[in-house]
Amino acid sequence: MKKNKLFILLPSNSPTGPAKGAYALANGIVKNFDVTIFYLKVGKGVHAYLDPKVKEISLKGNQYNILKKIKNYRKIIKVVKPETSLSICFSADLTNLFCRDLTHIISSIRSNLIGNYFYDYGYMGYVLAFIHFRILKNFHEIISMSDSMSNQIKRFAGVKSKIVNNFIDEDSLEKYRIKNLQNKDRFNIAFLGTLSKRKQPQILLEIFKNLNSKNIFLNFIGDGPLMTNLKKNIRKNKLKENVILHGFKNNPYPILAECDLLILPSLSEGLSRAVLESLFLGLSCIVFDVDANSELSSQCQELYIVKSQEQLINKIKEIINQKNKSLEKANHLPKKYRNDYCINEITKIIINK
Repeated sequence: MKKNKLFILLPSNSPTGPAKGAYALANGIVKNFDVTIFYLKVGKGVHAYLDPKVKEISLKGNQYNILKKIKNYRKIIKVVKPETSLSICFSADLTNLFCRDLTHIISSIRSNLIGNYFYDYGYMGYVLAFIHFRILKNFHEIISMSDSMSNQIKRFAGVKSKIVNNFIDEDSLEKYRIKNLQNKDRFNIAFLGTLSKRKQPQILLEIFKNLNSKNIFLNFIGDGPLMTNLKKNIRKNKLKENVILHGFKNNPYPILAECDLLILPSLSEGLSRAVLESLFLGLSCIVFDVDANSELSSQCQELYIVKSQEQLINKIKEIINQKNKSLEKANHLPKKYRNDYCINEITKIIINK
């Protein structure tokens, strides 16, 4: 039986959350669709498993010449005639917009656009968010990841979106699961993500000083503009023995799986893949009360919401005490955040366009 053709358009093949999300989607949907992923720019690689049946194409032309990219993408669509073109992120949505007359275009929104653009680009981010909302008004379909995202799109773009929660590629992660931690005396805390202003990794150092235990270890997995500042503060506070800067890792999961707790004190997050991956691997997670975190927390007992640094310290201590009672690392993901459920929901959206 001939499969429907699905194009997935990304800004680049870089190790970002949206790109990994696209890979998880492609891996799950390739059984029922002929899937091709297109990149507007050549990146450093997504560093995630991609089913060999999924094709990859980097659009030709200067990486900064978006008009050339749009022209080339339109040419391919005219020849191949995909039933659907799904785009993720600003530049991909902009390109996809100009293909509305050729195929059914869908945008997958994966963050709080206003919050993320502001913390990444300053006040210019508000302009980018406004433009992005204007772009979304012209899409045939929009998929958002939470009620809060859907409400934001409705308010600023004036269009409804269909909600499918963020999800991960569970099959590729399962092999890293450690069912029971062996070292009962050591407690490992993880931060996984970009070391940026929006992610606020420096808060963890401030809090770590108050924990005052030789058996607690803080693992920063990632790189970014705050790396140098973190190194200085670690030396200044003499924390080198218990704070580890792993840097960016193509494969962070062996380190993550050894940890007991993930903390992400982000100012704006959308719906974090790092949190979903950690919950799947059996970690407890603490996040601030932003964006869709409360929606996930209401369905997951191991995701804790805090609203201040004092609450964060108290919750860390509480989880450390609980660890002595149970070392089992089971999958904590709720049903509506599981891979099979989300793939099925997206499949229905694409087929019933």
